Amino acid sequence: MEAKGDHSLNYLTKRLLLMIPTLLGITLINFTILQLAPGGPIESLIARIRYSGVQTMSKASSVDQSYVSEDVILQLKKKYGFDKPLWKRYLIWLKNLIHLDFGESHIYGKKVIDVILSKVKVSFTYGALSLVITYFICIPWAYLNVLVPSTQGISSFILFFFYSIPSYILGIILIIIFASGQYFSFFPMSGWMSLGLEDASLWEQFKDISRHLVLPLICLTIHQLAALTLLFKRALLQEGPKAYIITAQAKGYSYEEAMIKHGFRNAFMILLPSFSGLILSFLGSNVLIEKLFNLDGLGKLFYDAALDRDYPLIMAQIVLSTLILLVVQLIIDFLYSWLDPRIRLGKS
Repeated sequence: MEAKGDHSLNYLTKRLLLMIPTLLGITLINFTILQLAPGGPIESLIARIRYSGVQTMSKASSVDQSYVSEDVILQLKKKYGFDKPLWKRYLIWLKNLIHLDFGESHIYGKKVIDVILSKVKVSFTYGALSLVITYFICIPWAYLNVLVPSTQGISSFILFFFYSIPSYILGIILIIIFASGQYFSFFPMSGWMSLGLEDASLWEQFKDISRHLVLPLICLTIHQLAALTLLFKRALLQEGPKAYIITAQAKGYSYEEAMIKHGFRNAFMILLPSFSGLILSFLGSNVLIEKLFNLDGLGKLFYDAALDRDYPLIMAQIVLSTLILLVVQLIIDFLYSWLDPRIRLGKS
């Protein structure tokens, strides 16, 4: 009989190997769509120059098509690789990807990986804090609702209110009340850190950044906190009448002890699928919040890249999002097997 460790290793190997064609398929489809879609870096540069009036190649722009020579257009196409057929452009991009080279950003004129690393601090901080706060609050809140039924009325009202209010609207309300000075000025209105504190002590920077974190973090956390609390509460209520809880009570456990000691593992499994979505928020899926609070994170970066047809940045986001999703989903599969021994990896 195959050992459990060997079986898990085989499953892990198969899943890792399966990631390769999955990643290739996703990148091929998205690369083709981007390249065939109307507009592109060349058209974007021409439009930008048409607006600004800049006519020099040194600034990576040119004027209206009617004033641009064929030589200039060919030079631009050669610079950005559009002088080659689509299949060859994809193979070149794929070869560079193997060496972790995402290319050069058309907007910033720098390596894509350097641009992403310069923005990741903001998105990762908000994403990590939001993830931790959400799980640390939603689990005890759901247990309180289940074990103390008298709290369900007011708690459900608060949760449904948090769930229904759009994060962007909540952000505007919080800014008006707590940051604009019209009512209070407890927190800064926008930004990651106040100007002039770049050379201040770490403690001063920490205090200032903490004040900037509060309002955006509330907006990022409220909706997912309400959703996961309601989800976990429903899972706990479904576990309560089951035989193993009744059996635990017959052995001398109180209902509360049985639910906490035995009901948690089964109920928690319902929260695992949401974990991948929360992890993806590290890559800046909350672009509206970043725009509202003027946060220079990955969400704003990739949004601007889409508007300016910055293909290398867009493809970098697709690759990173796909890899993170695949890895997190693999971790979730192992967590399912650990929480419920009846689940065998790779078995139906």
